[in-house]
Amino acid sequence: MQMEWLRRFFKPKQNNFMQMLVQQGAYTVTAVEALQGYLKKRNEKKSAYAREVEQQADEIQRIFVHELMDTFVTPIDREDLFALTRALDNFIDYVYDTVEELEIFQL
Repeated sequence: MQMEWLRRFFKPKQNNFMQMLVQQGAYTVTAVEALQGYLKKRNEKKSAYAREVEQQADEIQRIFVHELMDTFVTPIDREDLFALTRALDNFIDYVYDTVEELEIFQL
């Protein structure tokens, strides 16, 4: 049983770290566009869209971290990859928090 886990751990895998980072970057742009759209015309639909983008980006980040922790050798330093994905996710969270706070305070 443990040998199987060890084989899977050392077996080279095709990880798409760069592709996931690009996808997370695209969600960052989409989140900012959602905020911009919300600022132009504030309504529940645009707020819900911003939340949807944030949730999708969270899912990509979750998958990224899971793959990162499950990979023995990474193309870039593991800590750097983690810091980058966390920074992108935090930025998207801040964008959504802005929309949410504008709604709460009715600004």
